[in-house]
Amino acid sequence: MADWPNTNATKWVQYPNETPTGYDVWMTQPRMLASDFLCTNTAPITDIHLWASYLNNIPPNTNAIFTLSIWTDLPAGSLGTNYSRPGTRLWTQAFTNTQYQVRLWVTNVTERFWNPDITGPTGIIGSDNAIWQYNFYPTNPFVQQGSPTAPTVYWLSVSVRP
Repeated sequence: MADWPNTNATKWVQYPNETPTGYDVWMTQPRMLASDFLCTNTAPITDIHLWASYLNNIPPNTNAIFTLSIWTDLPAGSLGTNYSRPGTRLWTQAFTNTQYQVRLWVTNVTERFWNPDITGPTGIIGSDNAIWQYNFYPTNPFVQQGSPTAPTVYWLSVSVRP
């Protein structure tokens, strides 16, 4: 159901969790969200696809600027932590509304919105039932390094400005 052509090698896919156990994270500037991915082949990352949901299904204005970045991995145990996280930024590109595509990906899902700034037992501030897909095509793609016998972990981050 994604927009990437079948001729492009898919390096990593992490689909959104469409169940009530999945959470959407309330993301306001300057918050950045990131997720790690495993690289098992050396090649440029020519397209990046992200999924987003909006509280009460109300998308932001159409002039949003997305900044995507790729980072090294600081593995669990580094710097005395028990979790991994982004390390050094290796690549970044900002995308204006004319430099990405967006489309409705799926509806009739049940997701909850979590606001990490709210203290208390849940921080749940509402729900939604639609997921949107954003497609980005970097003009100067990052070339990832890795192989099946020597994989590399990277982090992809996104931040959004209205």
